[in-house]
Amino acid sequence: MRGSGTFSTHTAIRVIAASLSIAVIIAIVWVDIASGVWQETVILSGITAGLLTFPLTSLFLERWLARVEHKKWQPVTRLALTDILHAIADDEHSDIHRQHIVPRSIRVPDAWSSQSLHNLMRQVVHERNNLTHALARWSGFLAGSADVQGFMNHIANLAEELDDIRDAAVEADTGTSRSYDTVTYEINSYNKAVIEAIDEIERLLEAMTTL
Repeated sequence: MRGSGTFSTHTAIRVIAASLSIAVIIAIVWVDIASGVWQETVILSGITAGLLTFPLTSLFLERWLARVEHKKWQPVTRLALTDILHAIADDEHSDIHRQHIVPRSIRVPDAWSSQSLHNLMRQVVHERNNLTHALARWSGFLAGSADVQGFMNHIANLAEELDDIRDAAVEADTGTSRSYDTVTYEINSYNKAVIEAIDEIERLLEAMTTL
């Protein structure tokens, strides 16, 4: 008898709960049809949720996910940046592990001649190949796993600086409008850009240690 009473009580509770749920649904549908208040409430709730979700996602969630992703690939990112650093650093006089880095600069010829210009152009081609090979090797990975778009553009600009040196040397060698002073200017501009790129790599590597 006791078990039967308990069963009846549970059944009654379920019936009451179901009846209340049906009544609430009917009331909501009736209010929706009769006045449209529910529709307005739903619309306002949706707008509010959207306005809250956007800043929360853009300001916090995306940054957090990017931080987690960057940290996951941090060892490979360090390898990529260090490899590019080797392409623009003078390995013979640098000690990268001790953060003593000497830029691989292009020297202005002591005396201008057709031979010195040809030697300069060969060096420019060699430096450009080193640079583009390192960038091509890691550009896909860095673009997808690290926030270094500005740095990659900076490295790509170094290749353009080398092209400017080559063009100025060719024109100086053929006796056209550009003078040796222009070649010197382009060389100095490139050497300055290399120093800035090395400083940028060092800042990126240092920032990674704080992630």
